[in-house]
Amino acid sequence: MRSSTTGKTTGSGFPFWGAPVTKSGARVNEASALSIGAFFNAVDLSSNDIAKLPKAVYQKTGDKLEKLTDHPVHFLISEEPNAFTTPYNFWKYLVYCAIIKKDGYAFISRDSATGRPVSLMHLPPNEVTPLKGADKMYYRYKGQIIDGDDMIHIFFWSDNGYSGLNVIQYAANALGVALDGQNFVGNSFRGVSAGVMETDQKVDPNVKKILEDGFRSKMSKEGEHKVALLDDGFKYKGINITPAEAQWIESDNRSIIAICQFLNVAPHKLKMLDKANYSNLQLMTIEHQQDSVMPRTVNIEQELKRKLFTTSEKANRYVKFNLRSQLRGDQKTEAEYLTKLISSKVMTPNEARKLLEMNPMEGGDELLQMVNMQTDKQLAAAKKTGDE
Repeated sequence: MRSSTTGKTTGSGFPFWGAPVTKSGARVNEASALSIGAFFNAVDLSSNDIAKLPKAVYQKTGDKLEKLTDHPVHFLISEEPNAFTTPYNFWKYLVYCAIIKKDGYAFISRDSATGRPVSLMHLPPNEVTPLKGADKMYYRYKGQIIDGDDMIHIFFWSDNGYSGLNVIQYAANALGVALDGQNFVGNSFRGVSAGVMETDQKVDPNVKKILEDGFRSKMSKEGEHKVALLDDGFKYKGINITPAEAQWIESDNRSIIAICQFLNVAPHKLKMLDKANYSNLQLMTIEHQQDSVMPRTVNIEQELKRKLFTTSEKANRYVKFNLRSQLRGDQKTEAEYLTKLISSKVMTPNEARKLLEMNPMEGGDELLQMVNMQTDKQLAAAKKTGDE
C-alpha cells in the first residue's frame, strides 16, 4: 500500500485513497489498472504462460537424465499442490500476485518425520511481511514467524534483492493515460459532451443558469432519443473533437506499447498484429519466450530447487518447466533447425537430444559428416575402392 502522505510503500496493495496520482490527476490502483483491456490481457497472458507449462523433477547422473515422476516434489508442482486447487490455478495465482501485488507466497507444509514437503499453500500477499534476518529470510504471517526455508517467495522486480516492487506504482502515469483515454471515449459516445448555446439576445445571469441546468439535466439522462427544446432564438453548437483526438480514440497503441514495456510482453501477444505476418510471427513468439517467459521460469525453478529439495538432492536434482511445449505448433521448423546444426557439425546428436530433454544414445557423441555432396574426384576414388 502506498502512503498518500509519505509516498512510501507500506504493503502490497493500493486502496483507492492511497493509489498513486498520475500527472493527469487519475488515481491508479489494482482494480482500475485491470479495467484497462491491454493491462488485464498482459497480466492474464503472463500468468497463463507459467501456469500452462508442464513441470517436472529431473535427476542428472553424468550425462543421463531421468524424469522422477514418483518424487514428492514432482507431485506437488505438477499434480496437486494442495487439497484446494489445481496446479494450473495454483501457479496462475502465484504469478499473478508476483506481478500485481509485487510478491507471490506459498507456504511449504512438511512431513514432521521426514521433512519432505507434502503441500504448497499460497498465502495472500497483503497478510505476509518479509523479514531480513542476520543469516536468512523470515516471514510474518498472522502473528506467526515462518522460517524462510518453508516459504516459496516469488518476485520479478526488486530494489533490495529480497522483496518485490509493485509495477503499478511505476506504470501509474502510463496506466493513467490509458484510463483517461477510456473515459474520453466513453464520454464522446455517451451523447452531448461539450458545447455552447448561442443567442443574439442579452440573457440575465439567473436565466442563463436555469437554461444551462435544464439543458444539462435533459441531455445527460440515460437512454436514447433525448430531445431538448430551445426557444427565444437559442442555438446549440457542439464542440467537436479535433482530428488528432479522433485518431486517439481510434487507436490506443501508445498505451499498449507502454504496458508491454512495463510488463515485458511482446506487442503481438496483446493482439497488436500490425507488424506481424506469417513469416515473422513464429520468430516473434520465440523472442517472447526468451525475453519474457524464460526469465520468470528460471526465477521460479531456482526458488523451487532451493526450498523443496534436501541438501543432498540439490547436487543432481532440479525442477524444469518445459518451455518447448509452447512451440509445438512449429515442430517442423525446430526439426529443420536441429538437423542443420547436426549436419553442419555444430553439435552432436546427443547435444540436440539434451536440448529436447531426451537421454543420450549410443554413438551420439560424435560429430556427423555429410557424405552426399562430394567432388568428382572423390566419387571416382570411392568407385575405384568399391570395385576393388
